[in-house]
Amino acid sequence: MGIIVTGAIFLLSIFGLFSQNNNSEQEILTRISETKVAQTKIEITPTDVPKNPDIHIVAPGDTLQKISKQYYGSANHWTTLWNDNSWIEDFRVIQSGWEITIRSVVPEETEQLNEELAIRYEQLTAPTPTLVTTNTPQVAGTEGRALGSTGSFDEVYKQAGSRFGIPWEILYGLHLIETGLRDGPISNGSGPQGPLQFLPGTWALYGVDGNGDGTADINNAVDAIFGAANYLASHGGVEQGLRTYGNVIDSVYSAARSRGWGG
Repeated sequence: MGIIVTGAIFLLSIFGLFSQNNNSEQEILTRISETKVAQTKIEITPTDVPKNPDIHIVAPGDTLQKISKQYYGSANHWTTLWNDNSWIEDFRVIQSGWEITIRSVVPEETEQLNEELAIRYEQLTAPTPTLVTTNTPQVAGTEGRALGSTGSFDEVYKQAGSRFGIPWEILYGLHLIETGLRDGPISNGSGPQGPLQFLPGTWALYGVDGNGDGTADINNAVDAIFGAANYLASHGGVEQGLRTYGNVIDSVYSAARSRGWGG
């Protein structure tokens, strides 16, 4: 009888131990299952968040055209820059230190300006009345013009173009691409200077006293426009001249066509 009781107790102990181990295994399996679910949730978390657009800090001498060429490979995408930075009042005038938003994807085609900017563009580039004087060689349209001005130089382009045989729209395009139609001192230091970005040595050869004040001033837009016309004419005309000017043919042609040039 004692042997039977002892055997029963032993079997109950074994069963209890087996049951306890079974519970432990079940807990382990449950934890593994929960871990797998957690891992699955992590794996389906979206990772393709769009990249933030780049930011360009404007440096001295920058224009929307130059920035467009730097990031998008063509100055013609300056309209994209203006569309994306419509807070800029005048596309021809940007200041050092400004932060310009740059798209992470290069535009495939030249964009049209949005409706508001298209109206502003027309207002900014509309010809302004000029006063022609007969007792001074000063070029019409330059009276009282302040340094840094970006007003219309259409009469200057036309007179310089007529004198040197260069289409006035080409001179407009060159001025636009180089400094955004600006006037006054524009320089990064020892490099190109003035509204048409002449090197001092080149200016010494081709500079012209366009406004008749007795001085060929590299920083005066009127003089610089006449100097640019002289340079292009002296280098075989528009195409060859633009190649040696800085190989800006496509950009200048595009700007010239926007003003009606049919070349």
